[in-house]
Amino acid sequence: MTYSKLTDQVKFSSQSSSRNGAEIDTFLIHHQAGTNDDAVISAMVSGSRGVSANYTVSNEGRITSVVPEELRAWTSGSQYDGGKGAAWDRRSITVEIENEVAGGSWDISPTALNAAAALLQDLRARYTIKNVLGHRDLWNRYQASYPTFCPGPETVAKIVALAGTKPASSETALKRRKKNMTTGYYTKRNGKTEWAVGGESPGTPANWFTISTQKTADEFAAVHGSFVFLGPTSFDAFAARYLSPLAVAGGVLGGSVDLSPVLAAVSGVSDQIKQFPTTSVDLSPVLTEIKKLPTADQTAAAVRTKLIAKE
Repeated sequence: MTYSKLTDQVKFSSQSSSRNGAEIDTFLIHHQAGTNDDAVISAMVSGSRGVSANYTVSNEGRITSVVPEELRAWTSGSQYDGGKGAAWDRRSITVEIENEVAGGSWDISPTALNAAAALLQDLRARYTIKNVLGHRDLWNRYQASYPTFCPGPETVAKIVALAGTKPASSETALKRRKKNMTTGYYTKRNGKTEWAVGGESPGTPANWFTISTQKTADEFAAVHGSFVFLGPTSFDAFAARYLSPLAVAGGVLGGSVDLSPVLAAVSGVSDQIKQFPTTSVDLSPVLTEIKKLPTADQTAAAVRTKLIAKE
């Protein structure tokens, strides 16, 4: 089975068929018409929709191999086009790209576009790719598949431009981001371990994220060394240093609750947070004010969770 060297993960789907001797000469681009790459992959793997693609690309640039390149993925077929869409699938490597926004112009993130462009470069190095097409092009040019907006009027041109101007890389944007993480902390809370890793430029959420599994933590430690243990309060202070408490609290509570006491308490410990970890941080005044809010337990848990950026 052949997969691109850029693959971040393999999620095999049996929703495929033979290429019937067709040579691969096309990179065929679809968008997912949604913002949940994992759900799309799950549908492909389970067969619940009878569709698949050779690859998917997530909003964060993760490349998932679903159908091996030797096989035709069920991406563009239609029972009403006389088999034309299926014929294009047989000669194509197909990709489904997650949308950054659901509806409207169905935008695709720059990170996802870059990952798709890197995949195109890799395919060009291994196949004679004569055509780079969007799903909409199949109908507009060849009356194949069915009329659709997918993947938007500018997506193909953007990917072709990026692939033509950037050097080939064996790393996706997601892999580069993870490799640049150099600082790791962990804590134990309620019988569970939480990890967080950050880059060399503190102060922005884009430079750090949490780790959710022991396996990923071990991989990080193998490259960058052991994690530093912090107590739960200090761990939350680490998180607070990287995210705006105002934005976090506002996002959780939707602006419907008076947050001024909480923000005042945050301001009271801001100097301590800025100097962390060289000095300890006492977040008890902040937590005390949070607990006074409506549905205190749920709110406090939500705020703490939001303070720890998601991978």
